[in-house]
Amino acid sequence: MNRSFLILFLVAATLVSVPAFGREFCTGDNCAPDVMALHFDTPDGQSTKSDLNVGDTFTVWVVVRNVESAVNAYSLGVAHEMDKIELVEGANSDEVMALNPFFQNFSPAVGKGTEVNDDPADTRRFGFVTTALLPVLPAPGVSLPNGATNFPLCSATFRVIAELGDTPSLLEIRNDLIPNIGAPRTIVNYSISGVSTPPREVFDGSVTGGGVVENCTDVWGLYFGTDSNAANHAVANNSFIISMRNDIEALGCSFGVKIDGTALSLVDREIGRDVQGDIRLVDLIITDNDGNTQTPATNKATGPGGGLVATAIELGSDVAGISDPFFQFNLSPDVGGPGFTIAYAADVSGSGATIPATSSSPPCTVNELFIVSLGEDTGGDDKDFSRADVNGDDRLNISDGAVMAQNIFFGRLKSFDCDDMLDANDDGTLDMADPVAFLMWAFVGTANLGSPFGDQCGQDPTNDALGCVESNCGA
Repeated sequence: MNRSFLILFLVAATLVSVPAFGREFCTGDNCAPDVMALHFDTPDGQSTKSDLNVGDTFTVWVVVRNVESAVNAYSLGVAHEMDKIELVEGANSDEVMALNPFFQNFSPAVGKGTEVNDDPADTRRFGFVTTALLPVLPAPGVSLPNGATNFPLCSATFRVIAELGDTPSLLEIRNDLIPNIGAPRTIVNYSISGVSTPPREVFDGSVTGGGVVENCTDVWGLYFGTDSNAANHAVANNSFIISMRNDIEALGCSFGVKIDGTALSLVDREIGRDVQGDIRLVDLIITDNDGNTQTPATNKATGPGGGLVATAIELGSDVAGISDPFFQFNLSPDVGGPGFTIAYAADVSGSGATIPATSSSPPCTVNELFIVSLGEDTGGDDKDFSRADVNGDDRLNISDGAVMAQNIFFGRLKSFDCDDMLDANDDGTLDMADPVAFLMWAFVGTANLGSPFGDQCGQDPTNDALGCVESNCGA
C-alpha cells in the first residue's frame, strides 16, 4: 500500500483514543463535514489491530463519525493487500437496513484495474464496495440520523493468509475499486440533497503481526518501481520504472499493463491486438536462461490519474547496454486497453546476451528494465446526447431512473454507450447521486438538470472525464 501519503496521529479522545491513519480526502467547499473511518471488532473499536497470526480472522467496521449532514445515500470501497489477508464475508449494517433502503448492495468481488467476476475462487479480488440509497420520498425522506456517533455503514470479516510482520498492512478507504464486470469505479461519497459529496477526511485501519519479515521470496518477479517488497508503487512525475527479479540469468519477458483511472496492474493475456480477427493476447512471463517459461510475482501501482496513458517507453539502465535486442511495445492495444504491452528479448542474433541475475538474499535487488512516460489521452470526439433519457424514448420518467441505477451499479441494460447521458447531476462522476437527482426532479419538482436536458440534444458543457460514444438523440 502507498504509505507515503498517510499520516499517523492521535484521534480525539471523544472518538477513539488510539493511533489511527487519518488523511485529508477532500478539499474545497464541496466536502462533507462527516468523517468516514475504519474500526476493528466493533463500530466503536480501535483503528489498529496487532499480534495477528496466519489463520486468524478479524472484523472491520466502516462508520460515519458525528453525522452532521442529511445523508440520503452513500457509496464506498475498502481495499486490502491481497497477498497478506483475504476477505471472507461482509454485509451492510443492521442500522442501515433498518432505514429500509430501496437500493443497497455489498459486493466482495472487486479489484483495482483488474477484470473480476463472481467466482469465489478468483484470487485477484482484493476489496469490497457497498452502496445504499435511502428513500427520498415523501420529502424530506429518510437519511442517516443527525448527530449519530460512529454510525455503522457495513462490516466485513477478513482472514490472515501470510505472516504480517510489524510493518502495518493497511486497509484503505479508496475510490478505485470496481464492483463487477462493466461497472464503473465505486466513488467514496455521500449524497446530500441530491449532490454527490466526498467526506473531508477518512481514517484507514492497519493490522500487524509479531515481527519483521525480510526475505527475497520472489525468484521471478515483474514490478512497478524498484522495490520488490512494495505491494503498491506510487507513480510520481508522470514516469515510472518497470523492474524484474530473476535469481538466474534471463533471456526476456513479456506482459501487458492495464490502466484504469489511477490504478495500474500487470496482467496476463488480457491485453493485445486483433490481427484480421485473430486476437493475440500478450503473456505475463519471464523466459529463463534455459528457455523455460516462468510466471512472475507482481505488484500494483497508483498513478496520477487525470486520464493519462503511456506515451513513451525506453530501455532501463540494466539492459540499455545490451546490443541488438528485440524490443517492441504497443501503446494502444486493440484488446483490453487502455494500457500497453511490452515484449523484450536480450538475444535474437546469437550474441549470447542475457539479462543479468539479481541477488537471492537481502537487499532484494532488481533489474531496471523499462522507463514508462505518461501523458494525456487525446481520445476522440464525443457524440451529442440528451441527459437522463437513458432508454432513448424521448420521455423522462421512472423508467429512466430505474435503468440509470441498473447501468451505474451493475453495468447492465445499457442501450447507449454514453456515460454523459447517465450523469444526471452533471458532476463528472457516475454514482448513486445521479438517480437520486433525476427522481427528485421527476417527482418532487426540483430544478431542471444540466443541459442538454429535456428536448435538448448537444454536447456536455462541463469539462469532465466522461464521454459519449453513441448518441441517444432521436433514437
